[in-house]
Amino acid sequence: MEKTLQTSQAEINRLNDLIALKDKLYTQTYIKAMEYEDKIEELKEALKVKEATISRLEQELEELKNANKNQSSENVELKSEIANLKSEITKLNNEKSELESTIADLNNQLENSRNEISSVIDRANQEIQRANQDQQDILEAVENAKNEVENY
Repeated sequence: MEKTLQTSQAEINRLNDLIALKDKLYTQTYIKAMEYEDKIEELKEALKVKEATISRLEQELEELKNANKNQSSENVELKSEIANLKSEITKLNNEKSELESTIADLNNQLENSRNEISSVIDRANQEIQRANQDQQDILEAVENAKNEVENY
C-alpha cells in the first residue's frame, strides 16, 4: 500500500512537472508572439513611411514634368532630377517589396509558432489525460486495497 502511495505521489509530481512545462512553453510562446507582433507593427509603420515617401516623390515627379513643359530652358536639368526621383522610387519600391516579404515571413513564423504551441499543448493535454486516468486507476486500486484490508 505504501508503494502504491509512493507511486501515486510520483505520478502527481510528474503531472505537476508537465503542467509547469506547459505553462513555461505557453509563456515563452506568448512572449515570442508578442515580439513578432511588435516587429510586424514596426515594419508596417516603416512601410507606411516608405509609401508616403513614394507618394510624395511621385507627386514631385509629376510637378517636375509640368514644370518641364513650361520651361524648356531647364529641360536638361529637370530630366536629370526626374531620373533621380525615378531611381529613388524604384529603390523605395524595392524596399517596400522587401518589407512586405519580411512581414510575410514573420507572419509565417508566427503561424508556425502557434502551430507548434498547439501541438505541444495537445501532447501535454493528452499526457495529462493519461496521467489522470492512471491516477484514477491507482486511487481505485488503493480504495480496493483499503476495502480488502478493512474486510480482512
